[in-house]
Amino acid sequence: MIWLGVDLGTQSARAVAVAEDGTQLAVGSAALHGDREGARHVQDPAHWRAGVRTALRALAGELSPAQRSAIGGIAVDSTSGTFTILGADGNPRGPGLMYDDNRAADRVGAVREAGSALWEKLGYTASPSWALTKLSGIVHTDPDLLAARGNRLAHQADVVTAMLTGNPRVATDSSHALKSGFDIVHLRWPEALFDRLGIPEAVLPDVVTPGTRIGELCASEADETGLPRGIPVFAGMTDGCASQLGSGALAPGDWNSVLGTTLVLKGVSTELRGEPTGAVYSHRGPEPGTWLPGGASGAGAGVLSGLFAGAELDSLTAQAESAEPLDCYPLAAQGERFPFIAPEAYGFVGDRSLGAQPLDARAVAEFGAARVFSSVLHAVAFAERLCFDLLATAGLPVHGRVRIGGGGTKNEWWNQLRADVLGRRLERTVNTETAAGMAVLAAWAAGDRGLAEVAETMSGVARVYEPGGTRHDDQYAAFRAALQNRGWLRS
Repeated sequence: MIWLGVDLGTQSARAVAVAEDGTQLAVGSAALHGDREGARHVQDPAHWRAGVRTALRALAGELSPAQRSAIGGIAVDSTSGTFTILGADGNPRGPGLMYDDNRAADRVGAVREAGSALWEKLGYTASPSWALTKLSGIVHTDPDLLAARGNRLAHQADVVTAMLTGNPRVATDSSHALKSGFDIVHLRWPEALFDRLGIPEAVLPDVVTPGTRIGELCASEADETGLPRGIPVFAGMTDGCASQLGSGALAPGDWNSVLGTTLVLKGVSTELRGEPTGAVYSHRGPEPGTWLPGGASGAGAGVLSGLFAGAELDSLTAQAESAEPLDCYPLAAQGERFPFIAPEAYGFVGDRSLGAQPLDARAVAEFGAARVFSSVLHAVAFAERLCFDLLATAGLPVHGRVRIGGGGTKNEWWNQLRADVLGRRLERTVNTETAAGMAVLAAWAAGDRGLAEVAETMSGVARVYEPGGTRHDDQYAAFRAALQNRGWLRS
């Protein structure tokens, strides 16, 4: 059998076809573009659908007729906390509010107060960029949008699965619903919380567990994509969870670190544990008794495309190896949510003796491309170490394997630097496509084997990075001090 996974990221929609043994048979993609301005970050939901259609059409074109007929299912992941409002006809009633849109940050206090009992039970709390916080903001800025008959909340993946199945009221999954306030312990929407916030219950979709069959590819989308009608469509998970499944690191204490536009860490635990600031939260695993704790940072490789557009990154890397890094925090947009929560945080770079300035083209001109490039790569590694420090402090098991994926792993020197800074053995996965995790989920959902067994069969390790003799402790201490001096990191 062949399994399809779809990933809706920040910059692209990607689809992969994966065989039972993990062989990647076909890939399709389409660019996605957003609109950023300060705390605002939106995309057009129509582009999510168009992008997925383009990606699936390209994928179908790479498969033979026999391969297309052997497709056993499809699942979709998307960025956590991204949503829009769909009308009764399934069409968007407004823009897609992205995972890091922080315009409703001033509502987070009310959200935390309204759900204080829930947050205490779950072990974490809402953050300024959560979908629930944004919904609370909409109540005050555009209440008619939520009150209109037939309008409902649709996470980014739901917009696509509604299209694929032809069902405008398709169920969402508990993974995507988490940041919308879903109670993942009792698997229900907490009515009292939404009543206190003035969010109509009618806007909330039905919720199922990941891997639940929610429909099948409808005739119109079969015609649009070139895929066979009737392919089972399974409820997916968020992008961080998808990467976790695709990595094969599914034993308690294992972690998967995905370095793309942002840095996302997900691990495995047998008990629900949180962290009071809300920087760490746990998804319920697809299988009973498993939890996938972790968090998603705003730091990552996303700043590189803006700072070094058109540059030869291999050459920059060679120069960066001998360049002394500056104090830096690598944010492409305002606000941070993991390993600390600071809506006011911004990207900066600079020498401690000279102060710091925004991480932009002027900084590259002042300090030189090689030094700023080195600073960003080191800062991401330090942010990753800070993430693991926070996870350990929260009492989560961090003793197992650490697998890495994402576009950032194409830089071999960066991989080794991360291993050195963490003092951990890192395993780069063979298939770095986030969408492959959804192919794993679909294969598990349609079969009778355990998830870890399916994932291990469909994943593998391409290369191992052993830590060197230094962890850059002095530079890491300076990195923490720079964050503490700004009031972003409080311990």
